[in-house]
Amino acid sequence: NPLLPVVWEGYNVVKTSRAMVGETNPAEAKPGTVRGDFSVHVSRNVVHASDSVETAQREISLWFRSNELISWDCCDHKVMYEP
Repeated sequence: NPLLPVVWEGYNVVKTSRAMVGETNPAEAKPGTVRGDFSVHVSRNVVHASDSVETAQREISLWFRSNELISWDCCDHKVMYEP
């Protein structure tokens, strides 16, 4: 099966990504979420999302070396994140 590890960053990224992924139990996941639309059973998990920044840092290191990650600023970064 194909696997696509991805690292996201941004304001409230853990909370936002978990909202997009949906509840762990697909029966409880809302339509429009990854699990709500594509998963059928907890044992057949179609997606994983870290539950905290600390967990994400550990999990990222399982898949990527630091030199494989790039840092970039989106064109609207300053407008979105500066007070």
